[in-house]
Parts: sequence; C-alpha cells; structure tokens
Amino acid sequence: MSRLVVVGVLAAVSVVACSGVGVGGGGSPSSVAPSGAVVSSVAPSGPGGYVCAGVPDEALHAMFGADARLKRESNLSGLEGMQCSVYVSGRDARVFYSMYGYIGNGYDPWDNPGTSEGAVRSTFVFESVENGHGEAHFDRSGTSGTTVFTCGNHFFLAAVYNDGLVRGAVRPNLVNLTESVLPWLCGGEPMPGLGRTMEEMTPPWSVPTSSAEPSAPAAPAT
Repeated sequence: MSRLVVVGVLAAVSVVACSGVGVGGGGSPSSVAPSGAVVSSVAPSGPGGYVCAGVPDEALHAMFGADARLKRESNLSGLEGMQCSVYVSGRDARVFYSMYGYIGNGYDPWDNPGTSEGAVRSTFVFESVENGHGEAHFDRSGTSGTTVFTCGNHFFLAAVYNDGLVRGAVRPNLVNLTESVLPWLCGGEPMPGLGRTMEEMTPPWSVPTSSAEPSAPAAPAT
C-alpha cells in the first residue's frame, strides 16, 4: 500500500493507488488499483462515445448519471471541443469541468478559473509516462477538487464541483479518468471526437519542454 503525502497538512494517510499509478510526494509508482472509483482507467475504443473531445461519455455518466448533460466547448486557444462541462438536473451551475491545453508563455493550468482549489494537496504519476507529473488539490472533505496532469507541453485538467452529487470517490475517479486519456494526451494518438493529435493542434505560442532553444511564444488567445 502506497503513502499519500498531503501537502500543507501535517498528516499522511494510506490510500490504495491506481494500477501503474504512484501517489505522494513523487515516490515510486504503486501496483494496486484505487479504491472507490467508478470511472475506468481504460477509455473505450472507437471514435464514438465522445460528446466532449477526448473525454469518454461513459466516464462522465458513471460519475453523474445517465441524464447528465455534456457540453463541449473551445479552449483558450479557440480549439473546438477541448473543454468540457457537465450539468445535472436541478442545477444551473456545472458540476464538472475539464480542459486539454498546452504549456507556454508562462501559462500555469492552476491559474485557470475553472479549477476547484483545496487545502489538501498531493501528487501522482503514471509509470507508463516518462517525466509526466500529476497534482491534485482537494477540499478537506474530498468531495470537490481538481487534478492536473502534464506531459511535455500538454496538460489535462479535470475538476469536480460537488455537493454529494458525484458517484464514487472523487480523487480516484479523476486519476482514473486522467489515466484513460493518456494515449492522446501523452502518446501521440488522435483524440477521439476530433480525429487529430495534440501535436497537430499545437498553437504557435506553445513550445515543447524538450526544445533546447525555445522561441518566445505569443500570448494565448482568449
């Protein structure tokens, strides 16, 4: 059983980590699956089942029910379908938000107003992704929070705004969701729902972190 180091709180709690996932302060990956998740760590194959580009419908319905409304939106660079919001009956505000994006020009995904911040912070990695890094910020109840996973100049952000609406444990759900999107986030595969790779859609202001002499990027479009 791995150890989750909670940043900013003088405590460490035992958790069960996802297959191929390490959690904590950057320690070695674990080989056990996360407890309480209703979201699969493997995305369905085929181009169908992706109202939101790159985010499996079945994962969102597993968390919020079959009647949840999924809405795809453009990201900050105007790339259609790269942001996703989920709404449920009886709520005007969204209960889930995700975004694919790019690192560049000093942009920090945690500056995104869609993040749901929290005092309990931890990290996670996937052993299949070299130099990838995940960070999770959650409230003390563990029912609202955000995960961000970065590999190269790509990132995937997922946030839950919850008042007991989500099914399953929130953090394991978001970690599993992140693991399921690794083939197109980090592996160069076409993104379901768009049919293009993240490399093909790279905006001019984003420079791969492996670039030895990056040029000065322009500010992202808003």
